[in-house]
Amino acid sequence: MNNNFKIEKSVYFMMIFVGIIGLFFMLIRSDLLLKYRYFNEAQPVSTVQIPENNEDSYHQPAFLLLVGDDQPQLAKT
Repeated sequence: MNNNFKIEKSVYFMMIFVGIIGLFFMLIRSDLLLKYRYFNEAQPVSTVQIPENNEDSYHQPAFLLLVGDDQPQLAKT
């Protein structure tokens, strides 16, 4: 019996591609990349200022009404 197991070239290319992608993800998650100047700088972001006297403009209801088919009178009350 001849039990030779042949793997085609495309399987080798796929394994190499998955290995390269794995190394790429390991590189971008490492601290080595944070040593570079552009990856370590914080970007200035403007914040929205909310006035403190604006409590009356937003009103959240203090109850929750659940309506179902088994209790139709609940929605009317």
